[in-house]
Amino acid sequence: MLPNLRARSMVTLNGTPVSGRPPDGLASDLPPLLPERYVLAVGGLTPREAYDVRVKAIGLARDRGHHLDLVIVGDGPEASRLATLAKALNVEDQVFFAGDMPHAGAL
Repeated sequence: MLPNLRARSMVTLNGTPVSGRPPDGLASDLPPLLPERYVLAVGGLTPREAYDVRVKAIGLARDRGHHLDLVIVGDGPEASRLATLAKALNVEDQVFFAGDMPHAGAL
């Protein structure tokens, strides 16, 4: 995807696995204007989860000539601070806040 990016890609598995097909109607609740390809971060927006590091990484990638979009799914006390940070770093058009999404098993 980004051959000039000199870091290895990795998946951090620290969430609850979701299996099966989403219930009817759930997909229609997703934000309609997501980019075609993006980095996905899912979880509670708390200081401990360090979402600010992800937002800053989008700015660093941009400054090095790489376009990355970040989609954040979740809600919490850091939501407004993260939106402010994205704006301050001038990456608000690359960071998408999807809000809280119910787990398929919770419906």
